[in-house]
Amino acid sequence: MAYKTPTLADFNKLSTIQEKMVLLLDNTIKYYSEDTKRRAMNGEGKCYYRVGKKACAIGRFLTVDKAEFCDQQMNNAVGGIYGHLPFILAQFDKEFLKEIQALHDKKEYWNDKAGLTKDGHSKYIDIKRNFKLQGISLC
Repeated sequence: MAYKTPTLADFNKLSTIQEKMVLLLDNTIKYYSEDTKRRAMNGEGKCYYRVGKKACAIGRFLTVDKAEFCDQQMNNAVGGIYGHLPFILAQFDKEFLKEIQALHDKKEYWNDKAGLTKDGHSKYIDIKRNFKLQGISLC
């Protein structure tokens, strides 16, 4: 199955912000596990919002122009661009988005063949626990 970036309509089908958080978190893992080369990393391992057709966990929701602006002006930190995010992301707590981005950024969380690593899975569990998302399922 080819995972795609959720749309605003996908988020609007859900009732609670916690369900929307789970959608973003779970989709991020499935999207990059399916093909870790989708991660927007340059040759030095630094994350960018967009590198060619690749996009980071936050950058995949930004237009190309907005991603370029953020890459150039905001030092690639979610906290620095929070005021520039589209509603689809601005509905989420800044700290939650920072955790999503950290999950994307750290190379030890990803394996080219297996997707999410054991450390990455631990990070996923930590995010769910820290934001009280355990037991919330979209199935």
